Amino acid sequence: GEMARSLVDRAIVIWQPYAQQLYPLLTATPTLGSTQLNTAVTHALDRNLQLLEVMNQLTSELQHQADREATLLQLCQTIGMLLALTNFGVLLSHSLRKLKAGDTELVRAHAQIQALNQQLAAENLRLGAELDVTRRLQQMLLPREDELLQVVGLDIAGFMEPATEVGGDYYDVLTCGESVKIGIGDVVGHGLESGVLTLMVQTAVRTLLENHETDPRQFMAAVNRTIHNNLQRMNCDRNVTLCLLDYHRNGKLSISGQHEELIVVRSDGKIERIDTIDLGFPVGIVADIAEFVSQIEIQLYPDDVVVLYTDGITEAESDC
Repeated sequence: GEMARSLVDRAIVIWQPYAQQLYPLLTATPTLGSTQLNTAVTHALDRNLQLLEVMNQLTSELQHQADREATLLQLCQTIGMLLALTNFGVLLSHSLRKLKAGDTELVRAHAQIQALNQQLAAENLRLGAELDVTRRLQQMLLPREDELLQVVGLDIAGFMEPATEVGGDYYDVLTCGESVKIGIGDVVGHGLESGVLTLMVQTAVRTLLENHETDPRQFMAAVNRTIHNNLQRMNCDRNVTLCLLDYHRNGKLSISGQHEELIVVRSDGKIERIDTIDLGFPVGIVADIAEFVSQIEIQLYPDDVVVLYTDGITEAESDC
């Protein structure tokens, strides 16, 4: 500080003449006289006290200055700690506000999830009821056992168990005069749309049969147009494999339409596999399939067995 510099300047003023008097003594030669020695000693005694006082003052001033700087340093440290604590408090308050806001958002999200769960539960209940109705309609339209027993010349057994609530499998047995029309098909996929589509196919086949349509190509083309137009209205991309068989009293079995293979087990144990890939086209994909439809005939004899099935048999998997 200013005081320390002033004391240093004063010490220099006192020391310079003191040093001039002492120098000859420090570099004394044999010729140094007693007068010079006495003058130097007198000057030293006179200046020592002054120089000592100045140095004491300088030491005290430097101590005071160090104390002030230490106090200032402690003050700076204290201010720094206060600023750090203030910053921590601000951050803590901000974090608490964010946590509180987050809790509010969580409560709101939880309420929304509960509302959605309630809506989903109600929707599942509604869809479950619709699927149950469709499944029951499917079962109601399947040929009953007493109907099958009335078919002359044939012993018929049928079974259907959907993989889900509503499947896409279709089969029917309809009599018309002396002939029997057997239909089997499979809608792509499962669920409500597939179940409804099987009902449409059953209705279309029965309607055409009641109108005495006998030409297999025209019959299949009319079923296809009906299903195709309904699928367009439904904006649905499903389709149906459908095979129609006409059994006559003379044992002739006419087959048309594309579906899985037919298996014929002859009375002597021989097995014949009849591929239907070239007998038609999946129903509902295009508006007109007449050009793709053809028909073959096979002769059945007593105790021959014809097996019809859907891909539920060929694609079955073990639960093990």
